[in-house]
Amino acid sequence: MVELGKQDIAHVLHPNTILPEHEQFGPFVITAGKGVHLWDSDGREYIDGFAGLWNVLIGYGRDEMADVASEQIRKLSFCSSFAGMSNPPAIHLAAKLAEITQEGVSHFLFTSGGSESNEQAFKLAWRYFHLRGEHRRIKIVSLWQGFHGVTLGAVSASGTSHREGTGPLAPWFLHIPPPCNYGSPAGAEYPGCTGACAEALEDLIAVEGEDTIAAFIMEPVLGAGGLIFPPNEYLRRIRRICDRHGILLITDEVVTGFGRTGRLFGVDHSGVRPDICSLSKGIISGYLPMGAVGITDEVYRGLMTSGKAFMHGLTNTAHPVTCAVALKNIEIILEEDLVSNAARVGSSLLRKLQRLYQYPWVGEVRGLGLLAAVELVTDRQTKERFAPSVRVGDRLRSAAQENGLIVRTIGNVIGLAPPLCLTESESDDLVDRLERAVEALEPLWRVSCSS
Repeated sequence: MVELGKQDIAHVLHPNTILPEHEQFGPFVITAGKGVHLWDSDGREYIDGFAGLWNVLIGYGRDEMADVASEQIRKLSFCSSFAGMSNPPAIHLAAKLAEITQEGVSHFLFTSGGSESNEQAFKLAWRYFHLRGEHRRIKIVSLWQGFHGVTLGAVSASGTSHREGTGPLAPWFLHIPPPCNYGSPAGAEYPGCTGACAEALEDLIAVEGEDTIAAFIMEPVLGAGGLIFPPNEYLRRIRRICDRHGILLITDEVVTGFGRTGRLFGVDHSGVRPDICSLSKGIISGYLPMGAVGITDEVYRGLMTSGKAFMHGLTNTAHPVTCAVALKNIEIILEEDLVSNAARVGSSLLRKLQRLYQYPWVGEVRGLGLLAAVELVTDRQTKERFAPSVRVGDRLRSAAQENGLIVRTIGNVIGLAPPLCLTESESDDLVDRLERAVEALEPLWRVSCSS
C-alpha cells in the first residue's frame, strides 16, 4: 500500500488539493465501500458522512447496479445521440425524469456531470432568446456563495473560492448577495430578510436592463458556498421577479436533487417550477459519470422555431450504459422510499446534532433532510469565526478522520450529507464520532480566544 501512495504522488494530479502538502503527507486511499461505510488501504473503517461528494445516495456496493451496467454493456455499449439517434435506456430515463420532476419539465438533455449540465443550461437559455430575436439577453445572474461547477461558464456563474486563479472569467455573469444566513452582514436577519434579499435582483435588473438578462440561476440550498438554506418564500419571490421581467429561472439541483433534502427535488419545498433545471450527482449515485438538463414545454417550443440544429453535443450524451444505471438508481430511490428516509432520519440527525451546542465553539446547527451544517466560531455571541490562518476546517476534518468519520469542511462550516440509506443506528454512530472530533478542537478554540 505504501507503493500506491508513491505512485499517486508521482502521477495523479488532484483537484481541490494543496499540492505541496499532498507531496508531504500522501493520499488518503479508499479501497472498498458498502452501504454508508468505507475502508482505507490500511483496512480502517469509516462512516462516509458526505456520501462521496454529496452524491452516493443509495450507498456503496449495490450489486444490482453492477448487474445493470454489465447487461447493458453486453447489449449495447455505446450509441451516439447526434442527428436524432437514440437508445432505449436514454428514452426510458428521459420519460422517468419527466414523470418525477416538476409539471411541465418534459424534455431532457444528458451530460457527463454537473458542470456540463450548467454549461448546457446557459447555452439553451441563450439559444432560446436568440431564436426569439432578443439578442441582447446574454447575461446570467447568480448568487455570491452559489456554486455551479468548474468549467468556464459554470465557474464564472459561481460565487465561491473556485473563481480564484481560474481567470479570465466570462464577463457576462453577474452576481447578487445570497439570502441572509448565519452571521450575515446584511441588515435584515434571517429569515425575515427574504424580501430585502430578493429585491437585490430587482435592483440589478434596474441597473442592467431587463432586456440584457437571459437567466437567473440558484441552488435551492447553497452547498459548496457554506450550506445556506434559503427560506421557501425567497425562491417564490425570485420566481415572481423573473416572470415579471421575462427572465428564465434555472434551478441547480445537482446537490439537492433525488431526495437529498427530504423531498424529491429541492424546489419541491417551495412549489416553484423552474424553466430549466440542472441535474447530476444523485441521478446515478456516483456509480458512473452522469448529468442532465431539463427544460419546460415552453422553452422546448422556443427551440422548435429554428430549422437549424442546436450545435452543441458531447460524445457521451445519452450514453446507454450510464442511462441504464441511472434509471436503476432512481428505481432504488423510489422503491426503497429513500426520500422519506432522508426526511425522517435527517430530522432525527438534526436533533442529535443539537448536543454539540454544549461546546462554546459551535455557533449554529442547521439542516434539511440529510443535509446538515455545523458552524464553528470563536465567540457564539458575536458569531466571530476562526481566522483563516487557523484552518479550523482542516483540523476538524483530520480529527473526524481519526475518529472514523469522513466529512467536508467549508471554511468554518462542517458539512454533513450522508447517503440517503443511513439508518437511525448509523446516525447515532455518526454523531458520536463527530462529537469526539468537535471536542478535540478545544485547545485550538482556547488559543484563538486568547489571541
